[in-house]
Formats: sequence, C-alpha cells, structure tokens
Amino acid sequence: MALTFGGEQIQLSQILSHIDRERFQSIVCCIRRFGYVAPMIRDLASKFICLQVGSRYNLLGEVLRLRRVIKEHDIDLIVTGIFGSNFSPLLAAWLTRVPVVAFLPTTYDLRARSAAEGGSAVLYWKSRVFYIAHAILARLVKVHYIAYSETIKESAIKNLHLPPESISIIPLLLDPNEFDARVLPRETATRLKDELGLNGTYPILLNVARLSAVKG
Repeated sequence: MALTFGGEQIQLSQILSHIDRERFQSIVCCIRRFGYVAPMIRDLASKFICLQVGSRYNLLGEVLRLRRVIKEHDIDLIVTGIFGSNFSPLLAAWLTRVPVVAFLPTTYDLRARSAAEGGSAVLYWKSRVFYIAHAILARLVKVHYIAYSETIKESAIKNLHLPPESISIIPLLLDPNEFDARVLPRETATRLKDELGLNGTYPILLNVARLSAVKG
C-alpha cells in the first residue's frame, strides 16, 4: 500500500494512472483543507483522505494524524509531494520507519529566493533553519528524492545538503495525448500575434506559472 500526498496535481495524477491497481492500493492523503482536488485524482485513488488540519503551523497535529493513518492502513511506502510540503510526512515516516519517495521540482538557492522576495533577513534565516532541519531528517529517514533535472539535483546537494546518493533524476514529462492538439487557423494566430505585438519575432512559447518572483 502506498500513501500519496497531494502536491502538484498533474504529477500526482500521472503517478496514480500508472500504478498497477491489481498489485497496489493507493491512498491519497491531503493534510489541510483546500478548495480543489481534480476529480481524476479522486477516481484514480483507492481511497481519499483529508486530515482537515486547520493551521499550517500545527506540525504536531499533522504528524500525529499522519502516523495514525500510516498505522491504520498498514502503509508500505510514502510518496510525498514537493519540497516544503513534505516536512510532516518525513517526521511521520521517521516515527513509523516507513520508506519515502519525495520530489524536488525546483532549485533551492536561498539567497536568490530571499532577494526575489524583498531581501528579508528574517525570511532568510527562518528558511535556513528549515533547510538544515530537512537535511537532518533526510539522513534519519529512509528517503529517496526524485529531481526533475541535473541542475535541480546539484542545487539540492549544495543548498539543502542532501546526500548525492539519495537523489535520482527523472525529468517531468507529460503525455501529449492528454492535451487538445487542435491548431488555430493561421488568420486567427496572425491576428492574435498582431494584437500582442509579436508578429515577425521568434517562434512563441507560452509557459504558465503563478505570478511570483521565484517564477521569473
């Protein structure tokens, strides 16, 4: 049985859709209340659990509830989401001695992140302590990390001080069959480029992300 924590939902749906459901039971667990979970994830999971932890600062409550879920469902493997959201799952794994697979989706240059958020010294040192605590946990728990690129792995080793042997690289790929491949009529595409002042430039690629400094 695998306990999977909701992180990025596309990543999670890919994991669930490729699990052999005759051999494995997958339990999706979200720690806090949040507004939207893709129906696909609920459908693919053998069971969906929301722990309803109200505050993000209730670490003890999170860990104790996760420990109870792990024990009740006899969990063999924890697959946890993006770095930062996996701190309480790692603590629960340490208490229960259950192995973990965790994901590293971005780089971890703390000074660059702090500068992008206004250069707050308090934020920097708070995050620094969190990084150190995570590095200690990474050596106490049987955890293996999946980095999306060589650059991310190097950043995790340098900035998070994670053991190099605990990190594998698996690029995050998407199934093109899941996307609508219809092509805009040439005149429509030309009109849109004209409106945006982009005609005659290089080919245009669009990457959608949240409006945050760390996203550029």
